Amino acid sequence: MTIRKIFILTFTFFISLCYGQMRERLNSNDLKRQKLNGKVNELEYREYEVLQTNDTSYTYNLNFEPFINSHFDFTYNKNGYLTSKKEYYAKKELLIKAEEWKYDYDKNNIIIKEQKISFKYPDTTVWKYSFIDKDNVIIEKKDRMTGTIYYRYIQEGEKEKLDTRREETPYKISSIFYYDKKNRIYKNESYNYDTIYSTKINEYLDLKSNNISSEKYFYKGKLSLSESKQYDKESNIIVIFNQDKKVIQSFEYIFDKEKNWIEKKTFNRMGKLVKLTKRKITYF
Repeated sequence: MTIRKIFILTFTFFISLCYGQMRERLNSNDLKRQKLNGKVNELEYREYEVLQTNDTSYTYNLNFEPFINSHFDFTYNKNGYLTSKKEYYAKKELLIKAEEWKYDYDKNNIIIKEQKISFKYPDTTVWKYSFIDKDNVIIEKKDRMTGTIYYRYIQEGEKEKLDTRREETPYKISSIFYYDKKNRIYKNESYNYDTIYSTKINEYLDLKSNNISSEKYFYKGKLSLSESKQYDKESNIIVIFNQDKKVIQSFEYIFDKEKNWIEKKTFNRMGKLVKLTKRKITYF
C-alpha cells in the first residue's frame, strides 16, 4: 500500500473522528488534546517539501496538498482553548489564506459556537451548540452550499453515539464511539443506512497512556490497514510500522524549553528525508 493511499484512508477516518469526539472535547482543553505543554498563546505551523539537490544539500519548498490545507495559525486563550484558526495553502512559495475559524465559549469554557469563513470556495459555515442535558448535545451546522445539517451526540455509558439529519429528515445513526474505563476511544464504527461500513480499532501502550500503540482499519468487515507506532518520552511518534513490522515512516524532533517540538523531520521507509515541519510557538 502506497503512502498516498494510506494518507487518504487515514484522512477519511480522521474526518469521521472530527465529528465524533464530543466527550473528549468537553473533558479536556485544546492544549491537552493537542499534546501541547505550557501556556501556549499562538502556534504557527508550516510544512515544507524536501528536495535533495546532491548528497549533502537540500531545498525546502512550502508543501502543497491538492485536497487539504497544510499550513495553520492557531490562537489559544489563557484557559487553553482555541479561539481562532487560520488555514493556508501554498502557491508558488506564497501562502494563500483558505479558511478562517472563530470559536466562542460560555463562562465555563464550553463551546457554544464555531464559524468558518472559506475564501478558496467562498462560503461561511456556522455551528451552534445546544446542550439538552449532560448526556445530549445537538449541533446545528449551516452553510450556503449544503444547507442545514443537525448532529446529535448521545452519551450512553461506554458509548458515544452520533446521529445526523437534515431539516426534512429524521435522525439516522452515523457513528458509535466506544470508550474504555480511562475515557479513551478503543473503537469507532461508521454507519451508512444502519449498516457498519468502516471500523477503526485502537490499542494503547498501557493502562494509563493515551498513546495509541496500534490502529486497525476495517472497510466492510475486511482489514484495510494495520499499523503500529513507537513514541519518544515526550509522547511524540518516532516510528510507524505496517502490519509486517516494516517501517513506513520515521520522525526526528527538535524541542523548545517547554518540551514542545518546534521542528519535525519526516523520513520515508527508505530513510530518505521527505518533509520538514516547523512550529513557531509563543507563550503567555
